[in-house]
Amino acid sequence: MEKYEFADIIAISGNKKANYEVEELTLKQISRAVFEYKNDHIETEIITKNGRAIVNIDNRLSTKEFRDRVFLLCTPEPSTQFFLDETSYQNTIPLVDLLLEYKKSNRVGGEKLLNKIWYKFYSKTPLEDSMRDVYHANWIDYSKQLQNGDIIYDETGLNGIFAMSADMIENSLNEEVIKRYGDQLLVVSTLPDNDYLIDGKEIIGLRYKAIDKMDLSNCAIEDVGKLVEYERKRVQGKVEKIIKEKDETIREDGKILNDVIERLKDAKAILIKYKWQRIAFLLVGMVIGVLIGAMFDF
Repeated sequence: MEKYEFADIIAISGNKKANYEVEELTLKQISRAVFEYKNDHIETEIITKNGRAIVNIDNRLSTKEFRDRVFLLCTPEPSTQFFLDETSYQNTIPLVDLLLEYKKSNRVGGEKLLNKIWYKFYSKTPLEDSMRDVYHANWIDYSKQLQNGDIIYDETGLNGIFAMSADMIENSLNEEVIKRYGDQLLVVSTLPDNDYLIDGKEIIGLRYKAIDKMDLSNCAIEDVGKLVEYERKRVQGKVEKIIKEKDETIREDGKILNDVIERLKDAKAILIKYKWQRIAFLLVGMVIGVLIGAMFDF
């Protein structure tokens, strides 16, 4: 297995040892808090075109220099942006200390997330999409994994599986997302013996429990109904929490309701063009129903 010293391979002018691929993959692994502390340095493992490699990171680079590399080299994605946001205004902290604190603060044990659900798009067959190459997204045969139980897992044991927060599902039901990630949908939860990184839009971890699955390839009524029911329960739970806390913002000048109605109009406008918006249309309509019901229940 090849080994690299990160400070030696950064892609800067005049560096004959520069390795753009290794640098970018390393930065992304660090942003996902996938690394270990070894003696006085950080060690992470990546998978390059030539196979697995170990990369060591020490304090030869300053925190500012490291953050600059993330900003300049990495294709914008939730985890790298999350790293930049979480480490802003900390340029004076030694790099190794910063990375250890980042991991400690943002890796969450699965036992603390068991009451939440997440969505995972996937495909039964390998996908061809140029953006998948940009994001280094590998195809995993989840259908085969689920033949042996209800656990899905990253077969490399390194990069982790990305699942989206429930709040993102409505805006993800479109042709672009389906083409890139697949027309099958899993509802997943975390496992108590694993830890995860939540970057706001996604959760990243090595293993999940599959609670349910839906085939959205033909927008089948039964599977769409499942999705709508999951979202109805989730939104209802949010509303009940607001009511319990006596939060009056839900009916402040009807702002929330008006926002949802506008989103409904947007979904309706493109309903004919994309079949996926039919599902989004149902979800938005369901949200309106729950909010209206909650407002009259005060």
